[in-house]
Amino acid sequence: MSLAAERETASLDEVLWQAWKGMELPEGYRAEIIEGSIEVWPIGRRRHGAVANRLRRALTLHPADGRYAAYQAGDVIHRRKVWIPDLFIAPADLDEIPDEEDFGVDASGVRAVFEVVSPGREARHATGSASAAPTPARASRSTS
Repeated sequence: MSLAAERETASLDEVLWQAWKGMELPEGYRAEIIEGSIEVWPIGRRRHGAVANRLRRALTLHPADGRYAAYQAGDVIHRRKVWIPDLFIAPADLDEIPDEEDFGVDASGVRAVFEVVSPGREARHATGSASAAPTPARASRSTS
């Protein structure tokens, strides 16, 4: 990528980051930055939450040493990108891994993220859904 293209991408990333931070969404909606644009849609329904909570309960049994815990619906920050996975595994004390602007947690301290994908949304949510950090092209903001 040329230097000019890198600067343009960095500039777009900053504009999207500032727009995302300033958004005031109606209750029950989330906004994500996906491949250079902001998309808004409703948060998952009851069944979606029930499946995510079942997974959280199951994962809570595994980090037995107490250093890690399972969390739901927190902001995971990676290079001015934010992802709100349905579930993530991070240190039991989240104050150990704050992001630089205190919106959420730094992705470098997150061990795993999980996304519950509803039927018909597989293609839209497949990118980065099981990675240890959000993909650079994806960010999320939600209200509940």
